[in-house]
Amino acid sequence: MVNDMRDPYSNIQKSNWRALKRQVNIKRLGSLEDIVTYLLYLVIALSLLTSEGCIHPSQVVVSPHKINVKYKFVTDGKQRTHKYRKFPRVHSGDVTVQYCARHKQWETISARWTKHGVLRFNVTRHRRDNRW
Repeated sequence: MVNDMRDPYSNIQKSNWRALKRQVNIKRLGSLEDIVTYLLYLVIALSLLTSEGCIHPSQVVVSPHKINVKYKFVTDGKQRTHKYRKFPRVHSGDVTVQYCARHKQWETISARWTKHGVLRFNVTRHRRDNRW
């Protein structure tokens, strides 16, 4: 039963240490004049820190991250709007493949001139697009 026995001397030391910890030592704080001077220095230091901190702005300029992506919008014959990041010049008879950001799929774009002189786009899903 060695584990059940406790050393009474160590318990007395712990209790004395706790009692000393709770007591306020007046000699350690010093006289009333010392306390007043410490408080005065503390108030002066805090006022200088707060006033200097507001006068001098930070030299680091943080700019927000901006993405300058301009999209080209194309309306097809079915009056559906498509959104492309890059759109090459497509003339009558030309065919190009672009990724549509609105429909999130690859699309084949072909252009034809109408008899009224308007360029019409025919947009279909690309045959190798793996999204089903």
